[in-house]
This record gives sequence, structure tokens and C-alpha cells, in this order.
Amino acid sequence: MADKRGRRHHAASSMTPARYRKLITALGLSQLGAGRFLGLSDAQAARMASGLSPISPPIAMLLELIVAQAMTPEAVLKLIGVNVAKAQRQARTEQVNKAPRFFAQKGATQ
Repeated sequence: MADKRGRRHHAASSMTPARYRKLITALGLSQLGAGRFLGLSDAQAARMASGLSPISPPIAMLLELIVAQAMTPEAVLKLIGVNVAKAQRQARTEQVNKAPRFFAQKGATQ
């Protein structure tokens, strides 16, 4: 399907906020953690989860692929060359400064 400008739309571009929330939960990510994992601002992550902003096709496809392949966020980060242990240590030591927290903490509500 193409829009008036001839751009193609993919099925993943119609991902619902409920599906987005289900996928990030399946990955063990909080809403903010998912946003940071995907390189989004906290505000953009919240808008996508609530339905105020559409989920872009690349983000939808990436989340679907990660879940379909039974990968973890840690495995994806390793795949692209991120030192996960170092990133987690940095996140713990810089939490006061709003360091990226990719992984949901048990008992934490975000």
C-alpha cells in the first residue's frame, strides 16, 4: 500500500500501543528501559506506549524480530558490540544522573 507521495507502508507500521507494551514486557523491559534500549527519549517512549505517537515501522519490526527469535535485549546489544556488563555497571553507578537503564528492576514501577 502506498500513500499520496508513493511511499510504501508496511504492516508493522500499524503496531498498536497494546502490542508494543506486550512486546517490551516479553523482553523484560520497562517502558523507560525500552525507550532507552531503542534510542528514544523518555517522552517519546511514553507517547508510543500510550498511543499518542505512532510506533515507527523499524521499531515495530525490530521488536517483533527480537521476540520471534527469542533473543534478549542483552543478546542484541552484544550482537552490535556493546559491552553489556560495562553498560549495566555504568547504569547502576550513574542512576542519580538518569543513566540509561535498559533492564527492568524487580519490584520497580516505571
